[in-house]
Amino acid sequence: MSRVVRIAHIGDTHVGYRATSKREGWKNIREADVDKVWDSLMDQLEALCVAGEVDLILHAGDVFHNHNVSMDSMTRVINGFKRLQGYGVDIVVVSGNHDIGRVRVAGSVFDVLRAALEDEHTHVVHGYDPVYLDLEIAGIACVPWSAMKSEQAIPLGLSWPQIMVAHGVAEGCAEVITTFAPTDLTYGDMRPYDYVALAHLHAEGVIHPNAAYSSSMDRFGWSDRYAEPGWKYVVVSEDGIEIEHRGLETRPFIAVGPFDGSGSYPEVLSKVEEQLDMLRNTGAMLRVYVQKCDPLVKRKFQQDAKKFIEDPWRLSFSFDGKDGLKIPEIDTNVPVPSIMALFDEFLAMKKKQGVYGETTHEMMSTRGRSFLEQAMNARSEREQSEG
Repeated sequence: MSRVVRIAHIGDTHVGYRATSKREGWKNIREADVDKVWDSLMDQLEALCVAGEVDLILHAGDVFHNHNVSMDSMTRVINGFKRLQGYGVDIVVVSGNHDIGRVRVAGSVFDVLRAALEDEHTHVVHGYDPVYLDLEIAGIACVPWSAMKSEQAIPLGLSWPQIMVAHGVAEGCAEVITTFAPTDLTYGDMRPYDYVALAHLHAEGVIHPNAAYSSSMDRFGWSDRYAEPGWKYVVVSEDGIEIEHRGLETRPFIAVGPFDGSGSYPEVLSKVEEQLDMLRNTGAMLRVYVQKCDPLVKRKFQQDAKKFIEDPWRLSFSFDGKDGLKIPEIDTNVPVPSIMALFDEFLAMKKKQGVYGETTHEMMSTRGRSFLEQAMNARSEREQSEG
């Protein structure tokens, strides 16, 4: 029977995140949301520890949303990790870009975490060079955000398994993301490891057979609309690797629109009202997308639309799509690419990213095109028989 290492891979928890002016008691309401999700995450992890179903817990960075951490957030995080100590499970936490200050000589919140948490099974890593932990359960290469530009090579040991935990942008991510975030880790950097635990890109998931992003713990703004809050449960064995996404219950984010704002103002406002009325009792964060809206009526539009919802703090607007969710102009004359063209584009992207080599690319192209042709022919025959 092959040896197995079970990993709970978390990251981008952003404890201390705040948004909107609404408060729940004395606390910002979105901060309170995130606190609840953090507590739920700790519940899930502690249940794994109690059941003996996890050997290693990895936090891949951005523990906090800001390096100027409140006492409340610091206490919550320390108490959360302390709940997981005492079960003999190794815990490794590396720092992300949100965890560190802009000045290199400044102290770090990780100095506090290290003082509060480190013991024989808990390792808190922050610095400007990669760090290697030769643990009994695994060899772990730790690459905090601040070590991504280090001239030192990422360490690799001889024991099994070899794990990398890193905060940064890895080759193989969605192209729309890497256009504004330069790649920190190449496929060559990640290939030697049995598993690469990543954080930093909230909406990414499994990007290579041996590498995955944890997913963010919650949605931290509208650029995270497509994120699936949660974490990864990973089973690494000598026979292979299994990566499972485990979700967390969070406040929904729902987009409304896009609406064409160049038409009649009362008509557009009526359409928005109709959509918002259906979402009135969801408790979700709502965003209305409006295109081609006259700048002179934007403010009036926002004021009038907020009258349609009892909790206006949940409602925001976008008139230009510059919040990470690019909304294309409404143009019905643009031809829709064929399914074959889309398939070829997908294969070309995977080959460029290094996911598919020449042989795999050729095999996928041949088999995929054959399958698509059969499916399209079957659909055509069905439509002819029905019509």
